Amino acid sequence: MRNQRNFLETPLHDDCIHEGEGLCHHATILPAEAFEAPIRFVNYTILPKGASFGLHTHGDDNELYILLSGSGHYTWNSVRRALLRAKIDRIGL
Repeated sequence: MRNQRNFLETPLHDDCIHEGEGLCHHATILPAEAFEAPIRFVNYTILPKGASFGLHTHGDDNELYILLSGSGHYTWNSVRRALLRAKIDRIGL
């Protein structure tokens, strides 16, 4: 199955993610059904200044973060790490 779409044209909705601070602009770009692999979804999220995802845990999955602009940080296993523009960070196992 081939899925191509311009995620920048996807309508976003405001959402408080994992009880984080503020509202993020968010959309699911590809659901699990779009994949022939154990991938649950691909999301696109814009975090306005001061907004955040709340602390949360995962089971046996990973997350990939790709920043298109700006910078930020995340905490994984009690260690605070930087997220930088144009870098891909894998968070998880």
